[in-house]
Amino acid sequence: MGKGRQLKKLKLAQVVAELPVLMMNTHEKHFRTGTELNADNREDAEGKMFDAVAEYVDTFPVQMAINHERRLKKLVLKWGPDIIPIYKKAVEESKQNFT
Repeated sequence: MGKGRQLKKLKLAQVVAELPVLMMNTHEKHFRTGTELNADNREDAEGKMFDAVAEYVDTFPVQMAINHERRLKKLVLKWGPDIIPIYKKAVEESKQNFT
């Protein structure tokens, strides 16, 4: 049986529905003009004001929900279906550590 059929047979959506929602910290990048950055009282690395017409990449932290289905799919393709209970246990343990 191919790996694609194996994934369909496992019905990962049912497994994912049982898992708690976990959040992860990441960063997003946005392009902002120097005028917007100056309005926020931001300075560049040298302590100077930004050029008003130039665009800059601004990063800021965000929290995103972990996509358990995508992670499980990758793990099952690599390690086989025996990894599912291990993943579930790890998620439950990490949920307890955050509460």
